[in-house]
Amino acid sequence: QDEDKARLVLYENEQCKVNVSEMFITERSICCEKIGINCSCFSVEDHQFSARSLSERKLWLRAISNLKVKLQNRAPPPEDEDLSHYR
Repeated sequence: QDEDKARLVLYENEQCKVNVSEMFITERSICCEKIGINCSCFSVEDHQFSARSLSERKLWLRAISNLKVKLQNRAPPPEDEDLSHYR
């Protein structure tokens, strides 16, 4: 996490060994859910995502919202132990 942005690393699977992509979240990043019946899609800036369920989509959007709040409030960067819990 930089002072004004957080790095979101996307991995191949839950083991977090193969980095597929990464993106940066700022306090001004635009996140939105896609509208549709039982739609689990959402976007963050120019990136489109599809969660496995509606509840997982809500979890992702909540986590990203929490990142943005931490950035807005200038929270200290997470420790390595914190990151292992987040994964």
